[in-house]
Amino acid sequence: MSFDMLILRGEPDVTSEDSPEHDARDELARLFDGLHATQQRILDLTEAHADALAQASGSLLRLPVVQAHLRDQAAARRRAEAERDAILEAIPMHAALLGAEGDIRVVNAAWRAGAAETGDDRGCRVGDDYLDFWRRESSCGCAEAAEAITAIEAVLDRRRGSFSQECRIASLSSHVWLRLIVAPLTDDASGGALVLHIDITDDRLTRERRQEIGEALETLIDKSPLAILVYQNFAPIAANKALAELLGYADERGILAWTDLRVALLRHLTPDTHQRLTIHLTALALARPAPARFDFTARRLDGARLDLELRVAAIKWRDQRAFCAMIADVTQQRAADERLRHMQRLDALGQLTGGVAHDFNNLLTVIMGNAEALEAGLLANDPRRSWAELVRVTAQKAAAVTSRLLAFARRRPLDPSVIDVAEVVAGLTSFLDRVIGSHIAVCSISVGAPLYVLADVSQFENAILNLCLNARDAMPSGGSITIEAADVEIDARQPSKPIDLNPGRYVSITVSDTGNGMDRETLSRAFEPFFTTKETGSGTGLGLSMVFDFVEQSGGAVSIASEPGKGTNVRLWFPRQETPVRGQRFDEGDDRQ
Repeated sequence: MSFDMLILRGEPDVTSEDSPEHDARDELARLFDGLHATQQRILDLTEAHADALAQASGSLLRLPVVQAHLRDQAAARRRAEAERDAILEAIPMHAALLGAEGDIRVVNAAWRAGAAETGDDRGCRVGDDYLDFWRRESSCGCAEAAEAITAIEAVLDRRRGSFSQECRIASLSSHVWLRLIVAPLTDDASGGALVLHIDITDDRLTRERRQEIGEALETLIDKSPLAILVYQNFAPIAANKALAELLGYADERGILAWTDLRVALLRHLTPDTHQRLTIHLTALALARPAPARFDFTARRLDGARLDLELRVAAIKWRDQRAFCAMIADVTQQRAADERLRHMQRLDALGQLTGGVAHDFNNLLTVIMGNAEALEAGLLANDPRRSWAELVRVTAQKAAAVTSRLLAFARRRPLDPSVIDVAEVVAGLTSFLDRVIGSHIAVCSISVGAPLYVLADVSQFENAILNLCLNARDAMPSGGSITIEAADVEIDARQPSKPIDLNPGRYVSITVSDTGNGMDRETLSRAFEPFFTTKETGSGTGLGLSMVFDFVEQSGGAVSIASEPGKGTNVRLWFPRQETPVRGQRFDEGDDRQ
């Protein structure tokens, strides 16, 4: 039996160990092993490019075909390894290839540099068990370590596919955040896995910082006394309690329930104001030029009027473009400014009025004296006597007006006493019935208990009478007048209180009518001296001005509300007193206006 048949076919060995044929076979096997080793060494030295060897004798020895095939496989394997290494080195993050058991086969330069920075490269070197990295106390002092180990083992065992996880790693100098990505290389159980460590420290810190800023911003918005609304595409996404209180909602949920603030604001704005505000907000949304401040007037849910100042800024809200609307309530400020202007006008008019009234009073004195002398010198049946009497009576009426002008100009000192408001108002009712007329009903309402204020009783009665006469003139076709006295507790946060009232207990006297009412322009000038809407000769325009002046001198305030066709409501506020002292009644012969 030939040797090649024994070797190629693998037939059983039937020779004895001591036979010459057995020795020859051993030698032949050693020669084949040497030949294979020699050929492999030749391929390694020539990088698998040799097909034959030239001997010194000049003969050519060709390598077997099977070795050429092995050479091609080796070359392909080396090319694949070179390509793999190039790809790994090109990856900017830390990358490693694991074997099926979790042993590290290959790492890139970024991986080696990252391992060196930690000062402890266990579980990061080629040949190490990668799971040792997560078992290290210095690197896995985080809650994610156990989860990472479980997930990596599941990927290696092919019990799950790729996974990604953020992990906080403790290094020597700082805490580093990594995104761990583990992906299987092949579908079979022996393929190993690709591991990526991506440094996301800066991104994580940026997100945490944004979250901190966002939380601080939400706290600032919630606690700010300034009304704030954050919206996207005109839909509210954040609102604070101050805004809810300003507009009269129970809490900010009432604001956040809006689907489109342009529609929701219809209930708080007049059509004209709503149109102007919508144009303003749309311009801001489209990044068109728009004023930095928008002033407008709104209404609370309870109908109270508000003067507001709006500023809107574009902001980033949770990484998206949004707008922050900051709304300041300037109602009290505007009222204070208007009151200051009103007082300045009063002072200027007072000085002018005082001079004119004084000179006019001197002229009236001459006219009245001569009229009286002329009347006394004429017989009773002389027709000229009635003319002289008319001159005297007219001059007396003019003198009464002059006296009121002088009182207004000089702010005549008051004679205050503690009076029971309810009693004084009740005493006025019968007199008002005669003065006002039967076509207008007068109703007096009080709390029943005595309500004491410190005021000049005659000026107090004059003030009530002036308000009732103005109400009468506003109802030529009839109507009703209501006089209501009430005990009121003023709170610092009460939105509708007069601006000059400090917190405390007050007595309010409200005179309301069902008359024609006033528009906004007329209402703004109601307390202005000499301003009147009555026909010429029907009034001097000093009635409300003197009421305002009297209440101010008494330490109180005046508020007025009116709308065309809805009547007028004038409210006098006086600090409440506790000492009951009976006041004096007024003289019905006094000149009224």
